[in-house]
Amino acid sequence: ISSQVSSLAPELSGRWDKTRRFNFAWEMIRKIQPGQLITHRLPVEQAALAYQLLAEQPDETLQIIFTYD
Repeated sequence: ISSQVSSLAPELSGRWDKTRRFNFAWEMIRKIQPGQLITHRLPVEQAALAYQLLAEQPDETLQIIFTYD
């Protein structure tokens, strides 16, 4: 399931409008709770480590977030 940012495909415009799409997107965000998918938070200065984790420990590294001071 995905959503376009600014326009609807013409073949879907009869069933989906921006309000319906927006509401559905928020419903999915609440349901999925994407924050739980973050496995690492690293300072941006440790970007090399982030790429190393992705390469060497892909089963333990789902989503890395860079933090900025």
